[in-house]
Amino acid sequence: MIPATVAAGTYHVEVRTKLDSSGKPGKSLKVGRFSKELTVAGAGA
Repeated sequence: MIPATVAAGTYHVEVRTKLDSSGKPGKSLKVGRFSKELTVAGAGA
């Protein structure tokens, strides 16, 4: 679900973490990005 406060437009979803696979703090930043753009339409669309 997208919060109502998000402005209409095109977005990329990206998740960032410093946790390792066991949930412990790691040293490096890991980034995952959804490969497709997501478009949020304006009200009434």
